[in-house]
Parts: sequence; structure tokens; C-alpha cells
Amino acid sequence: LLRVSVHDPTAGADCEACHNAPSDENAFGLAAEAEELCSDCHDLEDLMGGEYLHGPFEDRDCLECHDPHASEQRVLLVEPGNELCFGCHEDTSSGVRVEHAPVDSETGCLSCHSPHGAPNPKLLVAADRELCFTCHAETQSAGQQLATLHDPFESDECTTCHNPHGSNVPGILVNRPDQVCYAC
Repeated sequence: LLRVSVHDPTAGADCEACHNAPSDENAFGLAAEAEELCSDCHDLEDLMGGEYLHGPFEDRDCLECHDPHASEQRVLLVEPGNELCFGCHEDTSSGVRVEHAPVDSETGCLSCHSPHGAPNPKLLVAADRELCFTCHAETQSAGQQLATLHDPFESDECTTCHNPHGSNVPGILVNRPDQVCYAC
């Protein structure tokens, strides 16, 4: 069990925390449904994070993303980083010339998205503008100095002009600057 993460019952050789005893009629079978077993030790309300829930979490299908015994990934994930997300979700940053740094960082998708639940649509950990300005505070500061604020900037809609995953246009714009500007 020399893995990056090992589930506590596995590490403690406490198989019966989740499995039937060897003497049981259904030896080593699950002692209950997986969702019930997970919630016996893990407070799912604490993990929820908000009203918008990730499909597997909402379905209590923890094993969709987590290995119940041990893993080479942190928190018992079945795949590393973004590979786990891209098993179900389209890799929207694939093939772009200008990558958004958080997507390619060690935390990847989790830089902006919550894995279980969030208070914002698309499982964003914060509202659009607030989330963007956690990294781009200098843009927020510079924007406040302008005599006339750009409408999407003023209305907290960074993604009107910018693709948060990456783009083929500098500044991770959703399109060429002339097309972005003249669309408004």
C-alpha cells in the first residue's frame, strides 16, 4: 500500500469498516451501498459547498472519481488532475495557442471549479468577476482608473470577452478583437 493516498480503513487493515466479515455469508461483500458507506464517515453536507452539485456527487456516486482503497493521486482520485475531469467533460483548452494559466497549473480545473458542489453555476468557486480578480487584481485596479468603464467589466461579465479555458487569440479573447468589440 505504498501509494500517494490510502483510505484510512485500508491503511488500518479495518476491512470490516466497509466489507462484510470473512465469516459472513457474503464474505468481503460491501456491508452497505457505497453511498451509505461513504456518508458514514464523510460529512456530505460539508463537502457540498453550495446549491450547484457535480453530477456524481449529487448521485452519491463517489466511486466515479475516488478509489475506495488506495490511489497514486491525492484524495484517492482515480485519475490525475484534469485527466479525471476530461474523462467526462470536454477538454475545452485542447488545441488552443493561448492557454489560461490555471487550466495548465497543478490544480488545473480545481483552480476555478469545485469538485463536489459550489454556490455558483458551472461549479465555480466564486462569481465570475470575483473569481477572475483573485488572480487579476491588477486588471481590477487599472479598470477602476478609467474614465469610462467597459460594459462587460462594469457588469461583472469577464467571459463576455474572454474564454476562461484558453483561446487562439492573445488575451484569451473569445474571438478577434474587432469581432469581440463590434459584437456589442
